[in-house]
Amino acid sequence: MSRRRQGFTLVELAICLTLLALLIPLVYAFARDMEDRTALGLSSLETADAVRTVSETLRQDARSARWTDPTGLTLRRADGCEVRYLVKDSVLMRKSGEPCAGPHALARRVTSMERVTGGVEVVFSLPRRPGPTEGTQVKVRIPVEVVQ
Repeated sequence: MSRRRQGFTLVELAICLTLLALLIPLVYAFARDMEDRTALGLSSLETADAVRTVSETLRQDARSARWTDPTGLTLRRADGCEVRYLVKDSVLMRKSGEPCAGPHALARRVTSMERVTGGVEVVFSLPRRPGPTEGTQVKVRIPVEVVQ
């Protein structure tokens, strides 16, 4: 009389568990690496978008405008509007009077903004994540032509 075998032997189960124990950390490491790469890519896109927004707004405000003080970030436009740029709580703000249209909060994660020869330098900080990009700052020099 032949016996029909049902289920797995203890050796087969031990081999399966050993293989599973070896594969799970590899899958976890791969998933974590993909998550880090995605986060870095998204922060790079956000920074690029913020640079574009700041650059376009500055250039629009600077058309036929003058700096009102030698080192500050205040522009007086040809239409009489005075526009001031400042960094407050890591947000680049654009303050202007009533007739001046435009966005008020231009970009997040801005460390500083200062005038340099031929334009403005804005320093962005990437999001804090453990790893090689922790605390990384990106300096962007935006050319701005202002009437002297």
